Amino acid sequence: MSKNLAALKTAELQEILRDTPGRPLPDLLNAGAVRIDAAARHVYRDSFWKGSFASDTALGFAEILGAPALGPNFSQGSFWKRFDRIDNGVCTGHVVNYELHWLPGEPEVRAVDYADAKRKYFRAGDPILLLNYLNQPYRIVYDAMKVIDDATAVGVMHLGTYPKGMEFATFYMERHNYPFAKMSADDFRLLPAQPGIAPLDPAGAEGRWEGTLLTLADPNRVLLAQVNPHRLNADVKHDGNRLRVKYRIGIVKGVEEIDLSEENEESAEAPEFSRTALALPGAEGRPPAIAGRWVTQDTRLLKLPGMAQYAEPAGDGFAFYFFLERK
Repeated sequence: MSKNLAALKTAELQEILRDTPGRPLPDLLNAGAVRIDAAARHVYRDSFWKGSFASDTALGFAEILGAPALGPNFSQGSFWKRFDRIDNGVCTGHVVNYELHWLPGEPEVRAVDYADAKRKYFRAGDPILLLNYLNQPYRIVYDAMKVIDDATAVGVMHLGTYPKGMEFATFYMERHNYPFAKMSADDFRLLPAQPGIAPLDPAGAEGRWEGTLLTLADPNRVLLAQVNPHRLNADVKHDGNRLRVKYRIGIVKGVEEIDLSEENEESAEAPEFSRTALALPGAEGRPPAIAGRWVTQDTRLLKLPGMAQYAEPAGDGFAFYFFLERK
């Protein structure tokens, strides 16, 4: 989709919905494929569709108001819908609104020809996808939508019974995607196999860096664009066989010394730096970037809010995953 859907208002999204042919029901399924664009520093994970409401609706405005700036072409989403299988023409899956995992929706989606000639967003007879819910409190809601390309769908949420329901809000959906600053530890583990990513030369680590800690949350079940990770600032000095790292996470400041001479020892623990510190390929208009896994014994960090989703046990200490760009 060439247009930036996040910038479009209801009338513009509905114009796309009316004028764009819809794709067949199988194109709604999520295949689970993962694509990492290291140059653009972005992850595409087809685990579900993340959904946002039009920017001029109350729901859309609330999402924008609570979202950090992630770029002009990016939306964080306020709900997600996963579609797993099709049996006898009925597509089923799982819906989570505002990360309320304890209250999921159970959708059924069918391909139908639109039955109402009075709507401005569909023509009578248009092939569309009709989503109804099997469970309360969602049964009052239905969605009429189209998949319009490989990665995008647009629809209108209604209250009532198809086709006479009341128009409530226009929305768009994108297959799950997010920038490296929002990625997970699971995504980091995929980086070494990506083209252009190589172990970090310790000399290349010198400088001032800023970025984020990477969540341990399952990227197939969490809207990572909504996660607001802890910020990490680091000032790195390289001196022969040592790296001296001054860091700050929240209110906690500290210093770590990394002995690079241990990298040559034949031990399972020795190659930690070279195995988990990665240099990312350059991108036009973007500063140099690195990602890695950092093992520490600074227990002060565990007292910061929400650290359970970032710190994992590692020997006598614990580990964080991080993404940093040069300041």
